[in-house]
Amino acid sequence: MEYFQKFTGIVLFRQEYKEHDMIVKIFSREFGKQMFFVRNLQRSSHPLSAATLPFTRAVFIGTIHQNGFSFIRECLEVQNHRRIYEQIEVQAVMTYMMQLVDAVMEDRIVNTELYDLLENCIRAVENDLDPFILMHYFELKMLKYFGVAFQWQQCCFCEESVGPFDISLKHHGLLCSRHYDKDEKRLQLSPKAVHIARLLVAMKSPLQIQSLSLSSETKADLKRLCDSLMDEYVGIRLKGKKFIDQMEDWQTQLQIRRNKIDEITDK
Repeated sequence: MEYFQKFTGIVLFRQEYKEHDMIVKIFSREFGKQMFFVRNLQRSSHPLSAATLPFTRAVFIGTIHQNGFSFIRECLEVQNHRRIYEQIEVQAVMTYMMQLVDAVMEDRIVNTELYDLLENCIRAVENDLDPFILMHYFELKMLKYFGVAFQWQQCCFCEESVGPFDISLKHHGLLCSRHYDKDEKRLQLSPKAVHIARLLVAMKSPLQIQSLSLSSETKADLKRLCDSLMDEYVGIRLKGKKFIDQMEDWQTQLQIRRNKIDEITDK
């Protein structure tokens, strides 16, 4: 006799499988990441079509198998997120976050803390938060799940806990101004960027990001910090992050062209 389980989950991705079928990867709070086989899901009229779109949160009823595919019977309390699908920047960031979750842990491993982190970030998206600050918040929070221990509380060489600070990848933490000479390759970030990073690490909820207002220079430094941390300690290059970097390059080039046109127009 087959038993059905009820569980809460977030759809990480889905992909075609054979002619009309699809497989859907869902990160569930109760059973970890699971691969589900859904017959005929490529047909637009399928009753589970909307509930299995990426980024969707729902209560699922189905069978969970420890080997091979699991199966979905029905979905309840389906929550799609309009802003993610309407804004390419938000969709790109959320795709990257889903890929990080998929990369950090094996299938069928329960991690309720990580599930709650992802769920809270998805909920925060609907509050018009800056998607890139949210992305950096998520990256900083993800470091510990990749096994990275970083000293954010005080200088690596003394007990100084009040800035200004810089970041040392070599020493896995903060350097106060008296110990900048301990790492000639320190990142040389602005004190404001390091301060913001420390705030993000300490935040209990992504909704607290609403209180942050950052200059373009601070945002650039924060991005450089997170890129350096992920490259140095995590060492994976996900397609979602590559797309985000390309998208930012396109926006930069577009702004340069607009500025040139404005200069010509003003003459």
